[in-house]
Amino acid sequence: MALGGGAVSDYRNIATIERTGAVVYLRVSAAEALRRIEAEGVKRRPLVADIESTLRLRRLRNLLRERRPL
Repeated sequence: MALGGGAVSDYRNIATIERTGAVVYLRVSAAEALRRIEAEGVKRRPLVADIESTLRLRRLRNLLRERRPL
């Protein structure tokens, strides 16, 4: 099963994931994530869809920083 990065934001999900399968963390820089998101279309990513383009990189950096310990 492939999950997005937000799946680990809820501790209930983490417990289920750990109990039912292997966890593989694919690490990517915020700049690379932004490049990929913009290439596929920002509207498909609700966490950055409504943010001005100049602020998207900052938002992605913050999300990655929040999720890193998980």
